[in-house]
Amino acid sequence: KYMGKKVRIALYFKCETNSSTWEVKNLKVMKGEAGSTPEPTPGPTEENVLPYTSNSLKDGFTVVTEKGTAWSLGNTYAKATGYANSATTPTISWLVSPAINTTKAEGNDEPVIVDFDYVLRYVGDGTDVKAYHKLYASTDFDGDVTKATWTDLGFEAVESATKDWTFYAAPTLTLPAALVGQEKVYFAFRFECNDHITT
Repeated sequence: KYMGKKVRIALYFKCETNSSTWEVKNLKVMKGEAGSTPEPTPGPTEENVLPYTSNSLKDGFTVVTEKGTAWSLGNTYAKATGYANSATTPTISWLVSPAINTTKAEGNDEPVIVDFDYVLRYVGDGTDVKAYHKLYASTDFDGDVTKATWTDLGFEAVESATKDWTFYAAPTLTLPAALVGQEKVYFAFRFECNDHITT
């Protein structure tokens, strides 16, 4: 009855006079029968094969900053902004995924798709939304984003209509055929801002 619907999962904790300590990590929702042990989703390593899901952005993602401020990484999301202390610093910063193996998708009739959730707020005048928030892919990234060959995946950012931090799904992107069947494909979110506020 939950299939095809937006589902929220809650971990409930209660204590009274005496308290236990509960730590939880790596929560996964996976296909399978109740009580069974499904195949694990691959973690973010260079041996990843499709499907790939990021369990924590702190694991394997690389921040490369050309100028200004850098991406900040949490367990469940990454944030890029040039705004701090009532001023905005012109910034160009990249968030690069670990290498992802797409060889198992080669020869498949189904396309390889990329999707993610995002929120974009505080876009100031003079900000080129589509040009300043891009998603690229590369097979030759070696730590220097300026020397890698990047393919624009066609992501076009849209400023969030609401004033809260509600994430919504980006349009599904199809990986170009030239990047399917590669042992190492890197995905990079490129953030840029001028002296106007944008997050």
